Amino acid sequence: MKNENDKVIAITPISYPVNFNHHLCRSDVLAIELRDTAGKIFDRLVFSDENDNVYKDDDYKNAHKEHYIEEICEDISWYGKTYVNIKNKFDMNNELPDVVVKRLIKEFDLPVI
Repeated sequence: MKNENDKVIAITPISYPVNFNHHLCRSDVLAIELRDTAGKIFDRLVFSDENDNVYKDDDYKNAHKEHYIEEICEDISWYGKTYVNIKNKFDMNNELPDVVVKRLIKEFDLPVI
């Protein structure tokens, strides 16, 4: 992505692949799969109420840890099968978003805007 006309598309794990897969093969799109382990994803798990207000409930979260880890593993498996045409993989290593962004910029030689 060295051209200012290149595109960045962020796809969440709950997106509909039929709407995005054709974009991921374009020459002006750098598709990168952000990866982390189920345990690290669980550690970042937060809850929200009906108004999307985030709150912590570590007692509940930890009491249901096995269930959440299982669900996260299933989601990781589904995502990998759904977006098989994403060749670039990037391990987040449970780092903070600022650190991940800096590493992405460096590893993929992305322009800083």
